Amino acid sequence: MGTASLILGICSVIIGMIPFCGTIAFLPAIIGLILGIIDFINKKQLNQPKTKALVGIILSTIAITLIISWLFLVAVTTSSEDFDNTLNKIQTEQTTNTQSNEY
Repeated sequence: MGTASLILGICSVIIGMIPFCGTIAFLPAIIGLILGIIDFINKKQLNQPKTKALVGIILSTIAITLIISWLFLVAVTTSSEDFDNTLNKIQTEQTTNTQSNEY
């Protein structure tokens, strides 16, 4: 399970760095995190090395953070563009109404 967590964490971080493709890596990152935590607890009880599980947990957490950051950035950028478009439209309508009232 530690190896699976490590592999899923690595893949999730790599895919998560690509804008707009990060959402694909969200589910594997969650699965990698869960597998890493389970393996870490099992290895801790058996006093075995926990390195792979720990690195898998860290990489999966980094991937999840990265994916959420990309989603937040896209949401903020998209909403600000919509706001700017709406504001420009309102200003154009007000200018048009003002000009038509002058004549």
